[in-house]
Amino acid sequence: MAASEPPLRWRRVELASEPSTGPQVTLLSARCSPQAFAAAWEDVVARNATGWIKLHAVGVVDGVLVVSVEHRAVEQRLGAARSPERISVNLSGIERGQALAADPDPDPEVECGA
Repeated sequence: MAASEPPLRWRRVELASEPSTGPQVTLLSARCSPQAFAAAWEDVVARNATGWIKLHAVGVVDGVLVVSVEHRAVEQRLGAARSPERISVNLSGIERGQALAADPDPDPEVECGA
């Protein structure tokens, strides 16, 4: 008999911006709700220089699935931004049920920017 998979251990999702030239997102990175990240998402799409945005599940902490939004803005290369219709959103991340231990206590007043 196959071992059953553990139940999902997260109750909500929070996002963290990860410009490709910036620091890598960790469980301790500043993050915000999808609703608070909406304006930053629009900016990431509008200024996208590569034709891709990568959503990466970093891990689970205190019932929160932390997702990085990896992107490259047009200032980071010569040329113009890609049209939103030509941007691919790619997903990757942790195994189902995997949780990483940490106690980040992120600042709820953090600005959610791209």
